[in-house]
Amino acid sequence: MSKKKKATAPKAVGTSPAAKRTPTEEGLIPFYFKAILIGAVLYLGINYMLDGYIDMTKVNKVALRIQKKDKKLTGKDYELYDKGLEYSRTKNFQWFHNYKWIYHTFVEQNNANMAKMDSATLDDKQMAKSGVDFNYLKMIRDKTPEDAIIIMPSKYKAKRPENAPANTPKFKNVYRKSVSTYFLYPRTLIYENWDAPLNEKGEPNETADPDYETKKAKATHVAILYGHGYDELKYPVAQREYYTILPIEKEAQTAQ
Repeated sequence: MSKKKKATAPKAVGTSPAAKRTPTEEGLIPFYFKAILIGAVLYLGINYMLDGYIDMTKVNKVALRIQKKDKKLTGKDYELYDKGLEYSRTKNFQWFHNYKWIYHTFVEQNNANMAKMDSATLDDKQMAKSGVDFNYLKMIRDKTPEDAIIIMPSKYKAKRPENAPANTPKFKNVYRKSVSTYFLYPRTLIYENWDAPLNEKGEPNETADPDYETKKAKATHVAILYGHGYDELKYPVAQREYYTILPIEKEAQTAQ
């Protein structure tokens, strides 16, 4: 009579000592050596990619001056041109110049700007970000009380006139109620293109404020932009400014 073989449990897959081995068990030195080696390769690769940057915009400007036979060219100008010409023929330029340009312009310039802004006031930072829009809104903020109700320039009135001089500033966000409210709160702002029953095209306004007429009747100030808004005043103005903020009632103007 033959003996029956004793059944053995199947071995679990992936539970061998090698599979469970941790970096400590297999040795710290090989583990960290690999990590250091990978880090060194990445470091050298990035350095190679970013090193040797030459601003080709400056090189091209020098090239144009050479073509025009500019007598004010210096030895440094010719040296920059020669280096730029040699650099433009390399594989490094073909493969990595765009990455270098991004790093040496955007990244470095942004770091320099942030360093300058460390000591800047909040108004300085807003000015750097929003430009003429912030200047205009700051003027309104500084010349009106916090409980003021202000008729603001609509989208049409905030558009720079076609016949305006070339140096006339262009406002991008003044007609946006959300942007202006951020700077001017707690003042109440009234926008025709946001709050009126009909927009400037005569179409129903989806953002219409049911209290638009009531708020407009109680308005205390009007923001003048590109000379628009004087028709809201209840008194004549002899000398009209292009950008200003004025009280709607003449008595309020005298009180200020």
